[in-house]
Amino acid sequence: MLCTTEAELARILEALEAGAQEYVMKPFDAEIIRDKFTQAGLMEQVA
Repeated sequence: MLCTTEAELARILEALEAGAQEYVMKPFDAEIIRDKFTQAGLMEQVA
């Protein structure tokens, strides 16, 4: 998981190619992190 302030697509693609499974732009809140962790398979979906 990559947390970044970088909005440049090339930087995001670089991180994904380096092994990041997901990324999130700052600022973020608990709901966004929970959703990203679920998408990456790091957390079960909360009902």
